[in-house]
Amino acid sequence: MALIDLTIEKFTRQLCYRVPPQDLALDLSSMPARPRSGLIIDNVRLIGERLDQHKARPVTS
Repeated sequence: MALIDLTIEKFTRQLCYRVPPQDLALDLSSMPARPRSGLIIDNVRLIGERLDQHKARPVTS
């Protein structure tokens, strides 16, 4: 449980990310029911960093 708590803390308070448009439809006939591609996120970075548009990598402000 501690690992789950740490992961939730990281994703909700320490990371900034984008969820691009995607098909999140669920196939309820399979278990566990989840999107085929999973959940895709991009532009993941620590809060306080910005994405350098020219080099496509995080740069500290």
